[in-house]
Amino acid sequence: MWDDPTSTEGPKERDTLVLNYTMTCPLKCDFCCYGCHPKRSEKMPLEHAIRLVNEASEIPSITCLGLTGGEPLWYWAEVSELMRAACNVKLPFTIATAAPWAENPNEASSRIEFMVNNGIRRANISCDPSHEEFVSRKAVERAATLFVESGIETHVVGTFKTEETMHEYFKNFPTSPLLTIHSRFVAKVGRATKWDNAIESTDINSLACYRRINHDLVVFYDGMAYPCCSTFNRATPGIAIGNAFSEPLKIIWSRVEGSLKFRMMKREGFGRVYEIIKARDPALFAKLPPVDGCQGPCSFCNKIFKSKELTDEINQFFSNYEIEKINDLFHHVEGKYGTEKMKKLIANYIGE
Repeated sequence: MWDDPTSTEGPKERDTLVLNYTMTCPLKCDFCCYGCHPKRSEKMPLEHAIRLVNEASEIPSITCLGLTGGEPLWYWAEVSELMRAACNVKLPFTIATAAPWAENPNEASSRIEFMVNNGIRRANISCDPSHEEFVSRKAVERAATLFVESGIETHVVGTFKTEETMHEYFKNFPTSPLLTIHSRFVAKVGRATKWDNAIESTDINSLACYRRINHDLVVFYDGMAYPCCSTFNRATPGIAIGNAFSEPLKIIWSRVEGSLKFRMMKREGFGRVYEIIKARDPALFAKLPPVDGCQGPCSFCNKIFKSKELTDEINQFFSNYEIEKINDLFHHVEGKYGTEKMKKLIANYIGE
Protein backbone atom coordinates (compact mmCIF):
# COMPACT_ATOMS: atom_id res chain seq x y z
CA MET A 1 0.00 0.00 0.00
CA TRP A 2 1.05 3.63 -0.25
CA ASP A 3 0.46 6.76 1.76
CA ASP A 4 -2.32 8.36 -0.26
CA PRO A 5 -5.26 5.98 -0.79
CA THR A 6 -6.93 8.46 -3.14
CA SER A 7 -3.98 8.43 -5.55
CA THR A 8 -4.21 6.41 -8.75
CA GLU A 9 -0.42 6.04 -8.72
CA GLY A 10 1.21 3.26 -6.76
CA PRO A 11 2.01 -0.43 -6.88
CA LYS A 12 -0.27 -2.76 -8.78
CA GLU A 13 -2.34 -5.17 -6.74
CA ARG A 14 -0.66 -8.05 -5.04
CA ASP A 15 -3.33 -10.02 -3.16
CA THR A 16 -6.87 -8.62 -3.31
CA LEU A 17 -9.75 -9.02 -0.88
CA VAL A 18 -12.88 -9.27 -3.02
CA LEU A 19 -16.25 -8.84 -1.33
CA ASN A 20 -19.15 -10.29 -3.29
CA TYR A 21 -21.44 -7.98 -1.38
CA THR A 22 -24.87 -8.94 -2.70
CA MET A 23 -26.81 -11.11 -5.12
CA THR A 24 -29.34 -8.31 -5.67
CA CYS A 25 -29.17 -6.86 -9.16
CA PRO A 26 -31.66 -4.71 -11.10
CA LEU A 27 -30.66 -6.73 -14.17
CA LYS A 28 -31.49 -10.33 -15.06
CA CYS A 29 -28.93 -11.18 -17.73
CA ASP A 30 -29.45 -14.46 -19.54
CA PHE A 31 -25.90 -15.67 -18.81
CA CYS A 32 -25.48 -14.47 -15.20
CA CYS A 33 -23.03 -16.80 -13.47
CA TYR A 34 -24.74 -16.40 -10.08
CA GLY A 35 -28.34 -16.14 -11.26
CA CYS A 36 -28.75 -12.61 -9.89
CA HIS A 37 -31.99 -10.66 -10.30
CA PRO A 38 -33.96 -7.82 -8.61
CA LYS A 39 -35.79 -10.08 -6.16
CA ARG A 40 -32.72 -11.72 -4.67
CA SER A 41 -32.07 -10.23 -1.26
CA GLU A 42 -28.81 -11.83 -0.10
CA LYS A 43 -26.46 -9.13 1.18
CA MET A 44 -23.37 -9.05 3.34
CA PRO A 45 -23.92 -7.37 6.73
CA LEU A 46 -22.07 -4.06 6.63
CA GLU A 47 -20.39 -4.68 9.99
CA HIS A 48 -18.84 -7.89 8.66
CA ALA A 49 -17.65 -6.11 5.52
CA ILE A 50 -15.99 -3.30 7.49
CA ARG A 51 -14.34 -5.82 9.84
CA LEU A 52 -12.94 -7.71 6.85
CA VAL A 53 -11.58 -4.50 5.35
CA ASN A 54 -9.85 -3.68 8.62
CA GLU A 55 -8.41 -7.20 8.87
CA ALA A 56 -7.24 -7.05 5.26
CA SER A 57 -5.35 -3.84 5.96
CA GLU A 58 -3.26 -5.77 8.51
CA ILE A 59 -2.15 -8.42 5.98
CA PRO A 60 0.83 -6.87 4.13
CA SER A 61 0.29 -8.70 0.84
CA ILE A 62 -3.34 -7.52 0.49
CA THR A 63 -3.06 -4.22 -1.34
CA CYS A 64 -6.55 -3.74 -2.75
CA LEU A 65 -10.25 -4.25 -2.05
CA GLY A 66 -12.58 -5.44 -4.81
CA LEU A 67 -16.34 -4.82 -4.66
CA THR A 68 -18.62 -6.96 -6.79
CA GLY A 69 -21.96 -8.77 -6.80
CA GLY A 70 -24.75 -8.76 -8.01
CA GLU A 71 -24.73 -5.02 -8.39
CA PRO A 72 -22.65 -3.80 -5.41
CA LEU A 73 -23.60 -0.16 -5.89
CA TRP A 74 -27.30 -0.99 -5.56
CA TYR A 75 -26.84 -0.52 -1.81
CA TRP A 76 -25.05 2.79 -2.23
CA ALA A 77 -25.53 4.07 1.33
CA GLU A 78 -23.80 0.98 2.74
CA VAL A 79 -21.18 0.52 0.06
CA SER A 80 -20.14 4.17 0.17
CA GLU A 81 -19.57 3.74 3.91
CA LEU A 82 -17.47 0.68 3.13
CA MET A 83 -15.43 2.67 0.60
CA ARG A 84 -14.83 5.32 3.23
CA ALA A 85 -13.71 2.65 5.71
CA ALA A 86 -11.25 1.29 3.13
CA CYS A 87 -9.91 4.78 2.52
CA ASN A 88 -9.40 5.26 6.25
CA VAL A 89 -7.06 2.24 6.36
CA LYS A 90 -5.34 3.24 3.09
CA LEU A 91 -6.76 0.30 1.12
CA PRO A 92 -7.60 1.29 -2.48
CA PHE A 93 -10.61 -0.36 -4.06
CA THR A 94 -11.99 -1.46 -7.41
CA ILE A 95 -15.60 -1.95 -8.46
CA ALA A 96 -17.40 -4.28 -10.87
CA THR A 97 -20.69 -2.72 -11.93
CA ALA A 98 -23.27 -2.69 -14.71
CA ALA A 99 -23.69 1.08 -14.11
CA PRO A 100 -27.50 1.30 -13.86
CA TRP A 101 -26.92 4.26 -11.53
CA ALA A 102 -25.33 6.16 -14.44
CA GLU A 103 -28.68 6.51 -16.25
CA ASN A 104 -29.04 9.70 -14.19
CA PRO A 105 -26.22 12.13 -15.14
CA ASN A 106 -26.25 13.92 -11.78
CA GLU A 107 -26.15 10.68 -9.81
CA ALA A 108 -23.35 9.37 -12.02
CA SER A 109 -21.24 12.48 -11.43
CA SER A 110 -21.91 12.49 -7.70
CA ARG A 111 -21.08 8.81 -7.17
CA ILE A 112 -17.94 8.88 -9.28
CA GLU A 113 -16.69 12.01 -7.52
CA PHE A 114 -17.20 10.26 -4.17
CA MET A 115 -15.38 7.13 -5.35
CA VAL A 116 -12.46 9.13 -6.71
CA ASN A 117 -12.17 11.04 -3.43
CA ASN A 118 -12.17 7.80 -1.45
CA GLY A 119 -9.53 5.83 -3.29
CA ILE A 120 -10.97 3.97 -6.28
CA ARG A 121 -8.14 2.48 -8.30
CA ARG A 122 -10.02 0.86 -11.17
CA ALA A 123 -13.56 0.62 -12.52
CA ASN A 124 -14.83 -2.47 -14.34
CA ILE A 125 -18.11 -1.95 -16.20
CA SER A 126 -20.14 -4.68 -17.88
CA CYS A 127 -21.63 -3.86 -21.28
CA ASP A 128 -22.94 -6.19 -23.98
CA PRO A 129 -26.27 -7.02 -25.66
CA SER A 130 -27.51 -8.94 -22.60
CA HIS A 131 -26.71 -6.09 -20.20
CA GLU A 132 -28.10 -3.54 -22.64
CA GLU A 133 -31.57 -5.03 -22.24
CA PHE A 134 -31.54 -3.46 -18.75
CA VAL A 135 -28.94 -0.65 -18.81
CA SER A 136 -28.58 1.68 -21.76
CA ARG A 137 -25.28 1.84 -23.57
CA LYS A 138 -25.42 5.61 -23.08
CA ALA A 139 -25.30 5.11 -19.30
CA VAL A 140 -22.25 2.86 -19.62
CA GLU A 141 -20.52 5.34 -21.92
CA ARG A 142 -21.33 8.13 -19.46
CA ALA A 143 -19.85 6.22 -16.52
CA ALA A 144 -16.75 5.19 -18.46
CA THR A 145 -16.17 8.73 -19.70
CA LEU A 146 -16.54 10.25 -16.24
CA PHE A 147 -14.14 7.73 -14.76
CA VAL A 148 -11.42 8.31 -17.35
CA GLU A 149 -11.88 12.08 -17.15
CA SER A 150 -11.18 11.67 -13.42
CA GLY A 151 -7.96 9.81 -14.19
CA ILE A 152 -9.27 6.36 -13.26
CA GLU A 153 -8.21 3.24 -15.15
CA THR A 154 -11.43 1.86 -16.63
CA HIS A 155 -12.26 -1.49 -18.20
CA VAL A 156 -15.46 -2.19 -20.12
CA VAL A 157 -16.16 -5.91 -20.33
CA GLY A 158 -18.53 -7.53 -22.79
CA THR A 159 -19.60 -11.18 -22.75
CA PHE A 160 -20.80 -12.64 -26.02
CA LYS A 161 -22.25 -15.77 -27.52
CA THR A 162 -20.86 -15.38 -31.05
CA GLU A 163 -17.58 -14.11 -32.46
CA GLU A 164 -19.38 -11.90 -34.97
CA THR A 165 -21.28 -10.02 -32.27
CA MET A 166 -18.10 -9.72 -30.24
CA HIS A 167 -16.22 -7.97 -33.05
CA GLU A 168 -19.03 -5.58 -34.00
CA TYR A 169 -20.42 -4.44 -30.66
CA PHE A 170 -17.76 -1.97 -29.48
CA LYS A 171 -16.87 -0.42 -32.85
CA ASN A 172 -18.10 3.09 -31.97
CA PHE A 173 -17.40 3.06 -28.24
CA PRO A 174 -15.49 6.09 -26.86
CA THR A 175 -11.71 5.71 -26.70
CA SER A 176 -9.12 6.84 -24.17
CA PRO A 177 -5.63 5.77 -23.07
CA LEU A 178 -7.21 4.96 -19.70
CA LEU A 179 -10.02 2.87 -21.22
CA THR A 180 -9.63 -0.78 -22.21
CA ILE A 181 -12.32 -2.87 -23.91
CA HIS A 182 -12.46 -6.60 -23.18
CA SER A 183 -14.55 -9.04 -25.22
CA ARG A 184 -14.95 -12.64 -24.12
CA PHE A 185 -17.15 -15.66 -24.62
CA VAL A 186 -19.68 -16.61 -22.00
CA ALA A 187 -18.74 -19.22 -19.41
CA LYS A 188 -21.20 -22.10 -19.17
CA VAL A 189 -22.21 -21.63 -15.56
CA GLY A 190 -25.28 -20.19 -13.82
CA ARG A 191 -27.97 -19.20 -16.32
CA ALA A 192 -25.50 -19.74 -19.18
CA THR A 193 -25.37 -23.52 -18.80
CA LYS A 194 -28.03 -23.61 -21.51
CA TRP A 195 -25.88 -21.64 -23.96
CA ASP A 196 -24.28 -23.72 -26.69
CA ASN A 197 -21.02 -22.05 -27.64
CA ALA A 198 -18.31 -24.10 -29.24
CA ILE A 199 -15.19 -22.27 -28.09
CA GLU A 200 -13.31 -24.94 -26.19
CA SER A 201 -9.76 -25.51 -25.01
CA THR A 202 -8.49 -29.06 -24.84
CA ASP A 203 -4.76 -28.56 -24.20
CA ILE A 204 -4.37 -29.29 -20.52
CA ASN A 205 -0.83 -27.88 -20.50
CA SER A 206 -2.18 -24.44 -21.42
CA LEU A 207 -4.50 -24.32 -18.40
CA ALA A 208 -3.46 -22.57 -15.20
CA CYS A 209 -5.16 -20.12 -12.86
CA TYR A 210 -5.16 -16.61 -14.31
CA ARG A 211 -3.44 -15.07 -11.28
CA ARG A 212 -0.25 -17.12 -11.27
CA ILE A 213 1.40 -15.66 -8.16
CA ASN A 214 -1.01 -13.60 -6.08
CA HIS A 215 -4.55 -14.33 -4.93
CA ASP A 216 -8.04 -12.93 -5.24
CA LEU A 217 -9.42 -13.84 -1.83
CA VAL A 218 -13.18 -13.79 -2.47
CA VAL A 219 -15.69 -13.59 0.37
CA PHE A 220 -19.39 -13.91 -0.44
CA TYR A 221 -22.37 -12.32 1.31
CA ASP A 222 -22.64 -15.38 3.60
CA GLY A 223 -18.97 -15.39 4.57
CA MET A 224 -17.95 -18.34 2.40
CA ALA A 225 -14.46 -17.76 1.05
CA TYR A 226 -12.76 -18.89 -2.16
CA PRO A 227 -9.20 -18.49 -3.49
CA CYS A 228 -10.14 -16.91 -6.82
CA CYS A 229 -12.61 -14.75 -8.75
CA SER A 230 -13.72 -17.60 -11.01
CA THR A 231 -17.34 -17.38 -12.11
CA PHE A 232 -17.45 -21.08 -11.21
CA ASN A 233 -16.38 -20.64 -7.57
CA ARG A 234 -19.81 -21.07 -5.96
CA ALA A 235 -20.40 -24.13 -8.14
CA THR A 236 -17.08 -25.64 -7.04
CA PRO A 237 -17.36 -26.61 -3.35
CA GLY A 238 -13.99 -28.35 -3.46
CA ILE A 239 -12.11 -25.03 -3.58
CA ALA A 240 -13.95 -23.36 -0.68
CA ILE A 241 -11.44 -22.33 1.99
CA GLY A 242 -13.57 -21.51 5.02
CA ASN A 243 -15.98 -18.89 6.30
CA ALA A 244 -14.67 -15.38 6.96
CA PHE A 245 -17.53 -14.64 9.36
CA SER A 246 -16.36 -17.33 11.78
CA GLU A 247 -12.58 -17.27 11.23
CA PRO A 248 -10.00 -14.47 11.08
CA LEU A 249 -9.21 -13.41 7.53
CA LYS A 250 -5.50 -14.02 8.12
CA ILE A 251 -6.19 -17.71 8.83
CA ILE A 252 -8.12 -18.04 5.58
CA TRP A 253 -5.43 -16.18 3.64
CA SER A 254 -2.75 -18.48 5.14
CA ARG A 255 -4.78 -21.49 4.05
CA VAL A 256 -4.51 -20.35 0.43
CA GLU A 257 -0.94 -19.11 0.56
CA GLY A 258 0.27 -22.30 2.24
CA SER A 259 -1.52 -24.76 -0.03
CA LEU A 260 0.78 -26.78 -2.28
CA LYS A 261 -2.26 -27.80 -4.33
CA PHE A 262 -3.29 -24.21 -5.08
CA ARG A 263 0.32 -23.17 -5.66
CA MET A 264 0.81 -25.89 -8.25
CA MET A 265 -2.51 -25.15 -9.99
CA LYS A 266 -1.58 -21.47 -10.22
CA ARG A 267 2.14 -21.49 -10.94
CA GLU A 268 2.68 -24.75 -12.82
CA GLY A 269 -0.79 -25.45 -14.18
CA PHE A 270 -3.23 -28.32 -14.33
CA GLY A 271 -1.01 -30.31 -16.68
CA ARG A 272 1.61 -30.55 -13.95
CA VAL A 273 -1.02 -31.55 -11.37
CA TYR A 274 -2.21 -34.38 -13.59
CA GLU A 275 1.37 -35.41 -14.41
CA ILE A 276 2.35 -35.79 -10.74
CA ILE A 277 -0.82 -37.67 -9.81
CA LYS A 278 -0.41 -39.99 -12.80
CA ALA A 279 3.17 -40.83 -11.81
CA ARG A 280 2.50 -41.35 -8.12
CA ASP A 281 -1.09 -42.60 -7.85
CA PRO A 282 -2.41 -44.24 -11.05
CA ALA A 283 -5.64 -45.27 -9.30
CA LEU A 284 -6.44 -41.65 -8.42
CA PHE A 285 -5.38 -40.50 -11.87
CA ALA A 286 -7.93 -42.85 -13.42
CA LYS A 287 -10.67 -40.98 -11.54
CA LEU A 288 -9.67 -37.52 -12.81
CA PRO A 289 -11.97 -36.02 -15.45
CA PRO A 290 -10.67 -35.33 -18.96
CA VAL A 291 -10.12 -31.77 -20.12
CA ASP A 292 -12.41 -32.25 -23.14
CA GLY A 293 -15.32 -29.81 -23.27
CA CYS A 294 -13.73 -27.18 -21.01
CA GLN A 295 -13.37 -23.60 -22.20
CA GLY A 296 -10.53 -22.71 -19.88
CA PRO A 297 -8.93 -23.28 -16.47
CA CYS A 298 -11.97 -22.21 -14.45
CA SER A 299 -14.38 -24.63 -16.09
CA PHE A 300 -11.75 -27.37 -15.83
CA CYS A 301 -11.19 -26.63 -12.13
CA ASN A 302 -14.95 -26.87 -11.62
CA LYS A 303 -15.02 -30.20 -13.43
CA ILE A 304 -12.41 -31.58 -11.01
CA PHE A 305 -13.41 -30.03 -7.69
CA LYS A 306 -17.20 -30.03 -7.87
CA SER A 307 -17.06 -33.57 -6.44
CA LYS A 308 -16.46 -33.72 -2.68
CA GLU A 309 -15.28 -37.32 -2.86
CA LEU A 310 -12.69 -36.60 -5.55
CA THR A 311 -11.63 -33.40 -3.80
CA ASP A 312 -10.99 -35.32 -0.56
CA GLU A 313 -8.81 -37.83 -2.40
CA ILE A 314 -6.83 -35.09 -4.17
CA ASN A 315 -6.34 -33.19 -0.90
CA GLN A 316 -5.05 -36.33 0.80
CA PHE A 317 -2.71 -36.96 -2.11
CA PHE A 318 -1.20 -33.48 -1.84
CA SER A 319 -0.94 -33.75 1.94
CA ASN A 320 1.08 -36.95 1.60
CA TYR A 321 3.14 -35.51 -1.24
CA GLU A 322 4.00 -32.40 0.78
CA ILE A 323 5.02 -34.44 3.83
CA GLU A 324 7.26 -36.58 1.64
CA LYS A 325 8.92 -33.51 0.12
CA ILE A 326 9.52 -31.98 3.55
CA ASN A 327 11.06 -35.23 4.79
CA ASP A 328 13.30 -35.31 1.71
CA LEU A 329 14.45 -31.78 2.53
CA PHE A 330 15.19 -32.71 6.14
CA HIS A 331 17.21 -35.74 5.05
CA HIS A 332 19.18 -33.59 2.61
CA VAL A 333 19.97 -30.96 5.25
CA GLU A 334 20.84 -33.62 7.82
CA GLY A 335 23.17 -35.37 5.37
CA LYS A 336 24.96 -32.14 4.52
CA TYR A 337 25.13 -30.40 7.91
CA GLY A 338 24.45 -33.09 10.51
CA THR A 339 21.55 -33.72 12.87
CA GLU A 340 22.31 -30.99 15.41
CA LYS A 341 22.71 -28.29 12.77
CA MET A 342 19.46 -29.40 11.15
CA LYS A 343 17.62 -29.17 14.50
CA LYS A 344 18.98 -25.65 15.07
CA LEU A 345 17.92 -24.55 11.59
CA ILE A 346 14.40 -25.89 12.12
CA ALA A 347 14.13 -24.31 15.59
CA ASN A 348 15.30 -20.98 14.23
CA TYR A 349 12.82 -21.17 11.35
CA ILE A 350 9.81 -21.84 13.58
CA GLY A 351 10.93 -19.25 16.13
CA GLU A 352 11.87 -21.45 19.05
